[in-house]
Amino acid sequence: MWKIPQARVWGVFGAIFILTSLGPALSVNGARFDLPLPFDLLLEIPFIKGNRYPSRWSVMVTLALAVLVAYGVVWFLAAVCRWQKTAGRSWILPTAYCLLLSALLFEHLSIPLPLSNMWIPDVYKTIAREQGDFTVLEIPLAWRNGYRMTERWIRR
Repeated sequence: MWKIPQARVWGVFGAIFILTSLGPALSVNGARFDLPLPFDLLLEIPFIKGNRYPSRWSVMVTLALAVLVAYGVVWFLAAVCRWQKTAGRSWILPTAYCLLLSALLFEHLSIPLPLSNMWIPDVYKTIAREQGDFTVLEIPLAWRNGYRMTERWIRR
């Protein structure tokens, strides 16, 4: 962001989207800080308030960071090209490309492969053994919007 002026606007957008994706209140390690965050202001705008889950703003954070990474790669490769010309060695740029490709592959490496636990809870097995023709309706115990629980129907 400091070396390429066009990247600064993406840094500002990224910072705004990071603040928005934090939600209405900042919580760190269980401690809540009452800071003015932009999420509550967005809930007052008509078409934007439908996006009431703070975690959805992480898509915009990822977009801003992807553009910043692209600017960083361009700057890095330009610096490597200048270094290669002054050093007079032809292997420097291909090595930089291999390092960037290795970093990209390592970023997407998923070992061990994540698996989902697909077991069926015992209550459904009990319902399946029940005789007759009926419907099962699951009722949520509380309404959530991704950050807040608005109402609890069952108190513990």
